[in-house]
Amino acid sequence: MRIDQNYLKKLLNVFLESNKYYTELSEFNKSGFDILDDAFLFHFKILEDQMFVESCVENRRLGYQVSGDGQARWESNMIRLTAAGHDFAESINKAEIFEILSNEFKDASVSTLSNVAKELMRGFAQKQIKKYFDPNS
Repeated sequence: MRIDQNYLKKLLNVFLESNKYYTELSEFNKSGFDILDDAFLFHFKILEDQMFVESCVENRRLGYQVSGDGQARWESNMIRLTAAGHDFAESINKAEIFEILSNEFKDASVSTLSNVAKELMRGFAQKQIKKYFDPNS
């Protein structure tokens, strides 16, 4: 399975739109995701691998288990976006960055997407800061 950047962005936006410090699984269902679907588990696991999401239950992984027949079952329903996850979500929600990622890095790993997005955000921030300190720009 390949990473779907649009899917990933929509997934991260569920966290950003939550009015709590965590997101419940039901919020993903309300946003049209099937939390037992292979695409959901695939993208969620990648976010976990990058430490962008974590369970709110201390010392636990995300809280789902996959049985021998491939069926997934969730044990925890409270998941939070980490600081690194917020940084990634913020950067891919910037239209210019998402356009570059989806056009120039369409088959990239989440690690590469995160690194490129971070550098692009740094560049955008430096450009903005320069406006305040360099009167000629």
